[in-house]
Amino acid sequence: MTRTSAARRARLGLARTFQHPEMFAGLTTREHVQLAHRVSTSRTRIWTDVVSVDVLLDALHLTEIADRPVAGLPLGMTRLVEIARALALNPKVLLFDEPSSGLDAQETEQVARVLERAVERRGVSLLLVEHDVAMVLRLCRYVYVLDFGVKIGEGTPEEIRGNPAVRAAYLGDDKLPSTTERGGLGPSGSGVPPGGTVSPRASTEATESEGAVP
Repeated sequence: MTRTSAARRARLGLARTFQHPEMFAGLTTREHVQLAHRVSTSRTRIWTDVVSVDVLLDALHLTEIADRPVAGLPLGMTRLVEIARALALNPKVLLFDEPSSGLDAQETEQVARVLERAVERRGVSLLLVEHDVAMVLRLCRYVYVLDFGVKIGEGTPEEIRGNPAVRAAYLGDDKLPSTTERGGLGPSGSGVPPGGTVSPRASTEATESEGAVP
């Protein structure tokens, strides 16, 4: 825990999303992104943030719903709005709490592509807590796996795929899914997600614990 305010943390380069999206029901998609952008920049730039916000909305394919209240959006689209809001802070590190929760395979793929672009194009480091094994192995350069709160494995995606304890706890068989297959919990159903870090700078620069709040 920290006594540093949320606004101060944002200006220092830290942003996050939530397992259950935390949105302002009365605001539109555009207003959510504008609000975050203004937190990360000088308050005197209120009239110049329009261009930056529109570029971000277009990049995430949110232009068509830019002026719609988020209260009426489906869950998958709401998650993209939440990610757009986090990226509008121009963060150095993004924390994600189960970004695929409640999404179908197509929506999960869309979120994964957005996160990959954030790393490749914006140089953002990600710290991910997630049940979807395939998503973790696809996005993360270094992975930590927990089972009932106990760490049972860590390493690169390839090392995790070959870890017998991880296979037994999460898949109940001898094969973890490839990076192109949708993952999930196996018969043991421990309910404690694997998680990992992905960074364009250093794959081990962050550590992970479930639900950690800076």
